[in-house]
Amino acid sequence: APMPFSVQVTGNVFIHGSLNPAPILFDRINVLTFEEGNPKSKFSVNMNWKLNRWGATLRATRYGEALSPGTTAANDFVLTPKTVIDLEGRVDATDHIRVALGVENLADEYPDPLPASLNTTGNAPFSNYAPFGRGGRYIYGRATFSF
Repeated sequence: APMPFSVQVTGNVFIHGSLNPAPILFDRINVLTFEEGNPKSKFSVNMNWKLNRWGATLRATRYGEALSPGTTAANDFVLTPKTVIDLEGRVDATDHIRVALGVENLADEYPDPLPASLNTTGNAPFSNYAPFGRGGRYIYGRATFSF
């Protein structure tokens, strides 16, 4: 008959210095991403308007300088400050339905292009560190139902 219990023994052995040299926990890119990968400043001005069923929002956001770190200082790339403008118009079609049409990045602003030395394939023209993205203008529509 089978036993009503089981026994399992496991173990791990760590041999110090098995990786030589030992890997660095936070390398140059990780440290600089944390310290300088976000904009040094960010300012935003919002203006909301409402009249009866109609409403609008105008927003301008300025992103300060940021660093796109490389594996060496020679491969670092500084992203210059940029301002992005968003605009949305909306209407309350009924007491429960609101419809909006908007544009994010109205002026179709892009981050600084990477130099050819950092974009050797031509497939990544902009840094992944761009604080407002790399996609340019974005037009959207939204319908909201509330109850």
